Amino acid sequence: MANDDVLETATVTTLVIRVWHEAIDDGFRARMIATSRRGKNSVIVATSDPGRVLSEAAEWLSGFQPEATAAAFLSGEASAGTS
Repeated sequence: MANDDVLETATVTTLVIRVWHEAIDDGFRARMIATSRRGKNSVIVATSDPGRVLSEAAEWLSGFQPEATAAAFLSGEASAGTS
């Protein structure tokens, strides 16, 4: 299958996670940028909570498997359909 065929039928989106540590108490910082499924809009989330980074990423991943949930990704129960 040629790449052009894949791109016509595939859902293409991007999630960028930028993480850094500031020199203050609990200096964890993260910014997540996700393109929409149609690529027209971006969603930006900024947080100082590592758990929120994980839950946002799991929610984003669950969009690729309709039967999967963010909770399943976080618990390791979701699979990519391969053994």
